Amino acid sequence: MTADTTTLGVRLRAERKDLGLSVMGMAEALRDAAPERERRTLPKLQDIARKIRDWEAGKWGVSERYQLLYCRATGKTEEDLFGPYLKARKATTQTAGTQAAWEKDEDDVERRRLLAALATLGVATVSPVADALQTIRGSVENSLHRDISLQMDEWDEKVAEYGYAYLSTSLDVLIGDLAADLVDLQSLKLRLPSADPQRSRWYRVNAGLSWLMAKSLGNTGQTRDARAWWMTAQHAADASGDVDLGLWIAGERLIRGLYERRPAAILLRQAATVFERSGGRPCAGLASVHNVRAQLLAMEGRGNEAISELRNAEEVFAQLPSSVTQDIGSTMSYGEDRIRFTAAWVHAHLGQRGPLDDATDRALAVLGNADPRSTTQVKLLQAAGHVQAGDVMAGVNHAMEIYERCPAEHRTVIMGRLAGGVWEAVPVERRKDPAIAPYRELLSTPGRKAIM
Repeated sequence: MTADTTTLGVRLRAERKDLGLSVMGMAEALRDAAPERERRTLPKLQDIARKIRDWEAGKWGVSERYQLLYCRATGKTEEDLFGPYLKARKATTQTAGTQAAWEKDEDDVERRRLLAALATLGVATVSPVADALQTIRGSVENSLHRDISLQMDEWDEKVAEYGYAYLSTSLDVLIGDLAADLVDLQSLKLRLPSADPQRSRWYRVNAGLSWLMAKSLGNTGQTRDARAWWMTAQHAADASGDVDLGLWIAGERLIRGLYERRPAAILLRQAATVFERSGGRPCAGLASVHNVRAQLLAMEGRGNEAISELRNAEEVFAQLPSSVTQDIGSTMSYGEDRIRFTAAWVHAHLGQRGPLDDATDRALAVLGNADPRSTTQVKLLQAAGHVQAGDVMAGVNHAMEIYERCPAEHRTVIMGRLAGGVWEAVPVERRKDPAIAPYRELLSTPGRKAIM
């Protein structure tokens, strides 16, 4: 927060009040001020409202795109609304120029080191031609003197796009793309001194990309590397000051611990620590913590406690804004499918066939065709629950049909754990049954991700 952004925030808040608009009303006014073609590219109303609150709080300046929308929505000129702010930013940029000059050499050395790392990974975007084009584009960008906040808007949107791509893109491709974008993101450091209000947004983007990298590596079985990226994501989220993001990543990391089969006692203790950090304030991260506690307790056979935690997660979910819950096509959203998946997990491990089938049906109805990985995982849980309830052959046959039909690129480690869970639910005395042997052979086929 700087003097110029604080003054701008006061000005924007006063303008909104003069118009008699709430924050959400101002968000609607900004959206309506955009041409129809551009309107479709704007974030959701709740996200625009979040930006307005941040701008009015003086956290950072307004990008050129939203400056124009503000002028259209209020009928004021750019000089009226943003004149003092733009002059102050220009002066700050000139002062920072000297320091930036000597930092550039160090930044270039770091970039070369990172590009060498990308080449080792075999990422195609570091070919000599691609690197030359990137260098030229960077020079063009600098000559345009675009407001850094506009670039951060674009990075926010890029992270959001990855949330959708994660559910449908080959993990090998995704890891390469994430690595390349993380390298590009580091080049912005030169334009973000420690006092710059955009720095917290830079940390948020770092956290989002690092979190997706951790999930992707974990899903390819690279557990050790994934754990390091989980720590990086958590550190970046904490540095950003975004409490909800920090809790979300902590909750997601706990869920990952389930599939890594880390000791339940340790995960439950960590979940308690995260819960204390949340202060009980409803957010997606808190719901994730309740979910993972429900899953762990069910695995421990503590049925009543697991059901209680499931209800706690549902209560938190009911209090979350629609901007968080309505989109199930992104791994960054906390939709109803997550609650239904947790319910299926709990009832499957408790062998409660009726509630399990109900939870499965509701989960599949919510998911539709949006996420083939998740639908397969829910069905594998259902199969394991049927075996747990005593219907061994029906459960194993269902699992075999589901797992065989799943495309190879979607057979993640998580899916393999769930497929292996069906086998583990088979009573020891039934495992030599000739009718069940084909499923064991399926899980043992080279290239499968199942772990028994």
